[in-house]
Amino acid sequence: MVENSLIMKEIKGKRQLINLRDEFKLKNLGLCHGSFDIIHLGHLNHFKEAKSKVDKLIVSVTADKYIDKGDGRPFNNEEKRIKFLNHIKEVDYIYLDRSNHAVNIINTLKPDFYFKGIDYKKKDIGGNLNKEISALKKNKGKFYITNSKKYSSTKIFQNVFSNLDKEHKEILNRISKKFNFEKIKNLLETLKNKEITIIGEPIIDSYQYCTLVGLTSKDPAISTIIKDSDSYLGGVISNAIVASQFLKTVNLITYGKSKKLNGLKKFKNIKVINISNNKKIQLKTRFINENRLEKLLQVTNFKKNYFSEFERDKAIKILSNIKGSLIVCDYGLGFFEKTVLKNMNKSKIKKYVNVQTNSLNLGVNLFSKYSKPNYFSLDVKEWQLGIKIDDINIDNVINFFGKKEQNFSYTMGKKGSILYYKKKIYKSPAFAKNVVDVTGCGDAYFIISSILLDNKFDPDLSVFISNMYAALYSKFLANSKTVDKNTLLRSIRNFLGD
Repeated sequence: MVENSLIMKEIKGKRQLINLRDEFKLKNLGLCHGSFDIIHLGHLNHFKEAKSKVDKLIVSVTADKYIDKGDGRPFNNEEKRIKFLNHIKEVDYIYLDRSNHAVNIINTLKPDFYFKGIDYKKKDIGGNLNKEISALKKNKGKFYITNSKKYSSTKIFQNVFSNLDKEHKEILNRISKKFNFEKIKNLLETLKNKEITIIGEPIIDSYQYCTLVGLTSKDPAISTIIKDSDSYLGGVISNAIVASQFLKTVNLITYGKSKKLNGLKKFKNIKVINISNNKKIQLKTRFINENRLEKLLQVTNFKKNYFSEFERDKAIKILSNIKGSLIVCDYGLGFFEKTVLKNMNKSKIKKYVNVQTNSLNLGVNLFSKYSKPNYFSLDVKEWQLGIKIDDINIDNVINFFGKKEQNFSYTMGKKGSILYYKKKIYKSPAFAKNVVDVTGCGDAYFIISSILLDNKFDPDLSVFISNMYAALYSKFLANSKTVDKNTLLRSIRNFLGD
């Protein structure tokens, strides 16, 4: 009969793990770790082989919060997964683990054996195995790969439970025919020795969480009570942080008081080149209904900056010494004007450009001010304003550039995006369904697609990966978190079912 004294949902479970180790000092303890979302024959054989090697088998189950396998996963919540495992006779103890890796439980339990399935034989899926094995060795445990036949929970999910539509299935089939997961992982690994320069305007995103009370008694105004607040690095700063997750070095040309940029210090591979320590950074304050995360009001501290001739000359001098490619993040705050813009348009270096439209620069900050960049990434509204067509589509943009070989992305939010590259069209649907906030998603898509295209990734793969990354970025508020490479890889693997 399965013992379930470790089935719990509290941190105090750590103490019980220590007690378990003390209770069975003279016996071998084995550990299996994972989400165990859709149990299949491969799992059962895995547990059976693992149990044959030990006296007691502990299974640690990843809590719902820490599973990042895309929309709809986990299919079964943590309570259901634990209940199912509780009926498997080979499993002696079950522990709910609040982490996305097994390092903590290995250090606490000190298992004699740590088991993984045969799919881990040649690759470190998700990037956690090396850390887990290192912790295991420190605690004198042994790593063991079971020989049970590999089954894919993800493919089972896609074929039986998933509601993927025709567009999603088409691109997944298309990518799978050209690339397997291991090849995609190796391609992304090649970026870790690369360098790029990003130039742009910084923004601070402030969120004021409110409780709605109702209307004021004398005016038709919303009455709220401020409950909490957060501030996040946005604009070009958040873009540099995204790039830093994949590249060896990110040279960031920007401006602002050093104190405001201190949040970048923890990213050791970002080199900040500050053209003006005195310039204000735009602060966007959003008042949020804390219950539904609805945006009630946005207040901005100023419309645009004004740069002196000295500051512009300094920027031009820095730009003249750039080696490699340049990513331009133009938010219409006054930096990319006059001599700076003229110099950039004359420069022959590769340029990847995003020109953002918002309520403060509507109809003024247009992509057409840039001549012949290697790549534009704009949303529908930004293409509409620049080309001056209300009912715009991809054909209008292609026709606008005529015979010019202009590479660009046409992003459509929840409808996905279209990459037009070397006069060919590559489409990808959006992969986000349960969206928390779209702030920063377009920027994330732009940065990832620019990096991949600059490094000659297959355009089909580039638009796919960029959409996958943007989808993950939409899962949290504004730029409060950054999606790292391993999280992206786990999501790609779970969509491809490899």
